[in-house]
Formats: sequence, C-alpha cells, structure tokens
Amino acid sequence: QRAKFQIGTERKCYMRLNFSDETFIKDNNSIFLAGPTLRNSSFNNSWRKEACEMLRNLEFNGTVYIPEFSKGENPFDFINQASWERQGLQTAGVIIFYIPRKLPELPGFTTNVEFGMWLTRKPEQTLLCCPENSEKNRYLIWLYNEEKPDSKVFQDLYSVIDEALKMLSEQENKRDE
Repeated sequence: QRAKFQIGTERKCYMRLNFSDETFIKDNNSIFLAGPTLRNSSFNNSWRKEACEMLRNLEFNGTVYIPEFSKGENPFDFINQASWERQGLQTAGVIIFYIPRKLPELPGFTTNVEFGMWLTRKPEQTLLCCPENSEKNRYLIWLYNEEKPDSKVFQDLYSVIDEALKMLSEQENKRDE
C-alpha cells in the first residue's frame, strides 16, 4: 500500500508501508524496521508506527518494511512470517535494529539472532539503536562496535532514522555515478 502524504503545497511525499501480511514489494530504496514486537499487539501500539510518522515528517520517498500485520490479527504462520522477514532484510537498503528491550514484556530473543546474522551479512547497511533505558543490550552494543568500529550506537529513534535516510541518499548517489 502506498501512503500519500501532502507536505506543504509544493511537494508530495510518497512512502509505501509494506506489512508482513501483504505481498512483498521489492524496493532497494527501503528501510526494514527490525526489533522486538509486542505479542498480541497491533501496529497502532507499536514503536514502528512512531518510526513511520518520523519518516513521513522527514519526507521519505521509499518503502518501509514492517514485520507486523497491517490490520488486527491474522492467523500467524511462522514460515510465512520468517520468509517475508528474510526477504525484507535481504532487500532493504538500510536495516534499523531498534531494541528498546524491556523484560519480560519485550524480550527480543529473535531480534538477537537476526541482529548478529544481518550485522555480519550487511554491516554497511545495518544500524543499531538501543535507548538508554533498554535492558540487556551490552553484548549487542559490544558486537556492533567490534564489527563497525567507526559507527555509533544510537540512543533515540529520530537520530537512527535520520542516519538511515543519509545512508539511502549516499546509496542512491553511488548508483547514479
């Protein structure tokens, strides 16, 4: 689904939200919002909604991969969900790992595995954000610093999104060369 947002009177922002219960849309000008998901929750109660609002306000023209259902609850199919996420992570121009871990309600166990895997597969496209009050992220921060010593670990969603947009812009400039 393509969400159209009118920004001012001169410019239009086209941002496509691609949820995991929808057909996958291949787009290299994209951001995958990786991180823990509350069980039995909806996009409207997710940190990803806030991230999408920030991207809209920053006039992002691209696709946002959201590993959540678009409407309410669908029958959960592990294989379909994992396959969709893998395709999104492989395709994304930037992967944001936002890990506001809070035990026991937001443990992020799968996120730990995905982070290690994609940090080693796509280090130049992977960003890490661990809010200051998040719990038990010390190893992930250490690993990120080991693999990407010149990169910073972000502590707020806005800063990591801003960096992701800069990275996508640089990728586009390289493709145009």
